[in-house]
Amino acid sequence: MKKNFLHFLASIGKKPRKILHVGANTGQEVRMYHESGLEGWHVEAIPALFRQVAEKCANYPTQHAINACLSNVDGVDILFNVASNDGQSSSILELGRHAIEYPAITYVEKISLPTKTINRLIRDQTLPNDIDFLLLDTQGAEGLILDGADLFLANDCLVGCQIETGVVPLYEHGSTYLEIAAKLAPFNLHLKSIDFNSKGWADALFCKPFWTQ
Repeated sequence: MKKNFLHFLASIGKKPRKILHVGANTGQEVRMYHESGLEGWHVEAIPALFRQVAEKCANYPTQHAINACLSNVDGVDILFNVASNDGQSSSILELGRHAIEYPAITYVEKISLPTKTINRLIRDQTLPNDIDFLLLDTQGAEGLILDGADLFLANDCLVGCQIETGVVPLYEHGSTYLEIAAKLAPFNLHLKSIDFNSKGWADALFCKPFWTQ
């Protein structure tokens, strides 16, 4: 699933060099990014899962692990919901429609975490200022994270984003694909492809102009 953007960007001569992957879970993409020639920054909020990401990144000098709960503001302590499916459906947000579509998945724990923004990670030099691709897989919090990332999105070197989103929110107060598109349009990032599944969500690919100008 995470390879979709690589196939498209390569076809138009815009293969990224550096990727920011927010919502790394256990670091399933660490090896794939390294073997694809991508330097990666893998952000995971849950400390126990982050340790697995860090262990994998330690095997590849081009991959970097960051433990942070990203949102639209810095320094706010929140209760982060940890999901029963090995943390894959964990979120800042309550389950909402997710509980109907996936009734076997529940929240089993709440942990207190301070929020950070992508802007803060750039200002602190935790992230370099020349990352050229963003992948958000944060279970409904994608819109919040984009609201705290205007410095990142305004960078001329950014070629695209792959963002998990829905026709209607899957999580309570999550953003729709139309809302995500509206947040990205001022940065000259436009919807290139989306293929919703039967549950109404998809990985949406947004890119800088991919048409003849």
